[in-house]
Amino acid sequence: MPADEKMFLVKMSAFESFTLAQAAAWNDMSMELAKSYIEDNIFVRYNSIDRVYSMNPLIRKYLEKDFNDIPVAERNSMFSSVGDLYNETGNFFEAVSCYHRAGVYQKMFTAKSDLNRLFPYVIKANKPVFLAAAHNYFKIADKGDYEFAIALVIIMFLYNENPLSKELMETMKSDIEADESLSESQRDSKIADLTYVDAFLHFGEYSRGGRKLDSIINKKPRSSGRLYDGIPFGYGTPSMLMLYHNEPGRADSEIKFMEDIAPLYYRLTDGHGKGF
Repeated sequence: MPADEKMFLVKMSAFESFTLAQAAAWNDMSMELAKSYIEDNIFVRYNSIDRVYSMNPLIRKYLEKDFNDIPVAERNSMFSSVGDLYNETGNFFEAVSCYHRAGVYQKMFTAKSDLNRLFPYVIKANKPVFLAAAHNYFKIADKGDYEFAIALVIIMFLYNENPLSKELMETMKSDIEADESLSESQRDSKIADLTYVDAFLHFGEYSRGGRKLDSIINKKPRSSGRLYDGIPFGYGTPSMLMLYHNEPGRADSEIKFMEDIAPLYYRLTDGHGKGF
């Protein structure tokens, strides 16, 4: 096998699957050349359903050794470039993963973020990626539009990293209030988002959460709903009472309070979870 084709495979061994555009960007070559390398290689298969290519697992594992011999700076540059491509095509978690492998956490916070697309990836295997991103929030200078940062507050909560989630929220609030690049309306909007998130994180203390929702309902009646459109209402539990009931003998009053604050939640989320 020619040396250039082997190096192509060595570089692609970093991914379980890839598109033609990603292969071209990863190897800094034209799509035509990348296509010729892929289609002429018996070790690469095409999945017509997902429209991605994948390498023979045994060959991939063998080539990973050679990939790890590539200088670190070059590998990081490659991951960063492919992360940019993922971000441009809306594959945000894949972009975050590449930025994590490249160690360019700044790009995570200035990239296009969408909590609804990230939520399916909040699983045990991906915790190191999100955890590293959360810790690096305190180190980077440019926080971007804070969308990814706000999402991390929720994600850390879902991973049961409650102290870190709280620290992120408190630090972020101070950062937003001091951020001169934001207009007054943008600043108010971000603070309202954090207040909404805080209410969400105190779901077990429904009276406290309800007061927080009430504090922003007239200031920001609709926009925060984008944060939770893709998250199952009540985390998917079949019983709202089971989720929120926390004081013996007060089930009736708890249900009454839930009925009172539910309209506030619906207004903020465009009806998300309506009818519980």
